[in-house]
Amino acid sequence: MQIKQRPPESMDVVKATPLPFTVPVDIISRGFQLGLLVLAVWAVVLCAKGGSGTPPLIWGLVALFLAFALYLQFHSSGLVLEAGGIRYTSLFLRTRRLPWNTLASVATGIDHFNESGAAIVGLNTVDVSTAPYMMLFQCNDGQPHLLLNIKPYKMSGLRTLVHFILHQAPQAEVDQTTRDIIQGIVPPPYNPHRAVPKG
Repeated sequence: MQIKQRPPESMDVVKATPLPFTVPVDIISRGFQLGLLVLAVWAVVLCAKGGSGTPPLIWGLVALFLAFALYLQFHSSGLVLEAGGIRYTSLFLRTRRLPWNTLASVATGIDHFNESGAAIVGLNTVDVSTAPYMMLFQCNDGQPHLLLNIKPYKMSGLRTLVHFILHQAPQAEVDQTTRDIIQGIVPPPYNPHRAVPKG
């Protein structure tokens, strides 16, 4: 009989984690990024074989593709834990900072989306098939909500994120699905036959 280990206390994890801490992406996401780079290099080789017969427009598109693939290789996961809060930088370099003391609530999963995929008031429409992997940060300082797709991140990094939220933002309401991440429990997948509350 296997005894389930009790997860470490959030205070211990926070103290043991050097800041800033970048939440790492998982091996699948990293493999996808590497695959894009291989495709981009292959496209460059094909264009080079075509020599002067390759139109400038094609060269331009291939150069953009290669630049994007290289950018992904050197771009961090975009999710960083700092002493003052969470910093998230999207692929398009838009940065959001959420100070710990401004977090009002953190919720994960489909319980916060209705059948049509509409999100909580004030957010864009969300595809229900991706909703299980969405973590919603709501703030108390008038900032817009942050909707974060957690699927590309390593579970170990997500555990650290939740520990920091629980310890650094004690005023925030954190739902059970988010708390379960500490024990390695992933959000349940979308089930179209499951009754989901209407938002």
